[in-house]
Amino acid sequence: MKRTIATLLLVFLCAHFTPVSLADAKEKKSPKKKTAQQSVSTKAKTEKAKPDDSRLGKIVDIAVAGARSVNPSIVLLSLTMKPGMELTEALIDENMKRVFNVGYFTQDIGVDVVPVKNGKKIIFKVVENPVIKSIKLKGNTLIDNNKIYKTIQNKAGQVFNSALVSSDVQSVQKIFDEAGYTINNVYNVQFDGEVLTFFIQENQIEGIKVVGNETTREYVILRELKFKSGEIYDDKKITRSLQKIQNLGYFSEIRPRCEPGSAPGKVDFIIEVKEQKTGTITIGGGYSSANGFVGIFEIAKKNWRGKGQTLNARLEFGGTRTYELGFIEPWFRNKRLSLGGNIYNTRTTQKYYRPNQNAVEYNEARKGFNLSVGKPFSEIVDGSLTFRDENVSLTNTQDIQNILNQNYIREGHYQTLSAYVGRDTRDNNFNPRRGTFNAVNVDTTGGFLKGPDAFTKYRLTLRKYQAINTHGVIAGRLMAGTANLTSGTLPLYEEYGVGGVYTVRGYEWREFIGKKMFVGNLEYRHKLNKNFESYLFYDFGDAWDSDSLTSNNVKSDYKLKKGFGIGFNFITPIGPIRIDYGKGEDRSGKAYFSMDRMF
Repeated sequence: MKRTIATLLLVFLCAHFTPVSLADAKEKKSPKKKTAQQSVSTKAKTEKAKPDDSRLGKIVDIAVAGARSVNPSIVLLSLTMKPGMELTEALIDENMKRVFNVGYFTQDIGVDVVPVKNGKKIIFKVVENPVIKSIKLKGNTLIDNNKIYKTIQNKAGQVFNSALVSSDVQSVQKIFDEAGYTINNVYNVQFDGEVLTFFIQENQIEGIKVVGNETTREYVILRELKFKSGEIYDDKKITRSLQKIQNLGYFSEIRPRCEPGSAPGKVDFIIEVKEQKTGTITIGGGYSSANGFVGIFEIAKKNWRGKGQTLNARLEFGGTRTYELGFIEPWFRNKRLSLGGNIYNTRTTQKYYRPNQNAVEYNEARKGFNLSVGKPFSEIVDGSLTFRDENVSLTNTQDIQNILNQNYIREGHYQTLSAYVGRDTRDNNFNPRRGTFNAVNVDTTGGFLKGPDAFTKYRLTLRKYQAINTHGVIAGRLMAGTANLTSGTLPLYEEYGVGGVYTVRGYEWREFIGKKMFVGNLEYRHKLNKNFESYLFYDFGDAWDSDSLTSNNVKSDYKLKKGFGIGFNFITPIGPIRIDYGKGEDRSGKAYFSMDRMF
């Protein structure tokens, strides 16, 4: 009887416990994700869920296992599943991907779904990436490594984050771009479990080629470049070089490009140009607000013999009469030293204004020559020194002699030395959209220089250009000047003049004169097409402290004059033509015509 009972008990125990042991064995052999699914499946079966029901219960709690250095809250914040939501296999898969995309963990991510009271507890099991021991930059010779390290979000001593690699590459690339090395690139990133390495390719300019220059000598273009073969590609140097080539005025189009060199990391830089006409014969005429009707005949060659030299002969007749012959050599003996000279004979009709009285006309004639030498001190700063020798004579002076002391309308032989220093960051000298132009001019006569008087004139010019959209530019200019008399008198024609087409529109040419001058101009320029531009302007300024006026018992105090209006600028084969309509604050509007830009 005892044996029978023992046998029946053994059979019962075997029949009861054997399926559970197989299930445990399967669980031990399954991958982590499958373990989670097995647990879910077993529980679902326990709850007798329908075969087509994807819901596996309500989420009660979520935990992270295996995060030692990484704060578990970083993982939890990345999840879309929240306590109280219905659990599905799709939700589990989505959030496993989110945990991996956090970047701190290997692909070996598992999920356990544990039955608890009122639902399921979800446990994400993670394995952290190794800790970064050091970061290296290979191939970088241009930027300080410490500057790059500061922008990299992965840090030595922290767990490696694969999700940050892309942004780290962009941060490193941005440093190179901002420094001008735009075609240098981070071409690979490796992490071997200890060292995070960024591989950088610095592209070297192997050769420079010029194409499309039929007349212009190649060296005329190449000498403007701020880079040379063998240097690392620097976008700032290249942009400035292309601006300097554009400012020569010899080309209508400049198209740069890079071609692969003889090996990876080497490029050939190609400058393709399209030449425009640089030689002109101008026969024409027009009405100048400063000098009335003017006839013009000019022969000019800006790129004479393809060497970049300028040769011009000009004849003007009418309200002004001019004979002029000039020559400029921009590179004397292949050095950044310019030499120039002009021979001229001019006669201009001027007017002398007094408050509430009719203007008095007289003719001013100047005959002489000038010689100048110029040199750049840097890429944006240059200077020049000009010696001028001229005879000044006045005619038609009967009326003005009746009202003005003879000392202020004197004639004579004057020698003048002029110094100029300028700083120019404009993107285009002929049609600037961005940048500044600042200059100081000093003109002096007397002492060892011939002349009946001794005086020095100082002038400061500040210009600013700012593009506000594709077609619009705001341009501003400030000018100030003063004259210091050492001996003799300051002749009428040497006083500063304000008013008219080049200073304050809405007033007459040189309506206000004096030893001191201040002028401001503000324009909004809108380009309608390639050769046509309109603009709104606001001008202000004055000239005061005039010796010639005070000698005639006329006050010459400072009083700001204001004018505003609209203008149009046309680009024509004979140069720019400008038409302005300006209104002064105490008078009706006035039209102006000129053949050059305001500034």
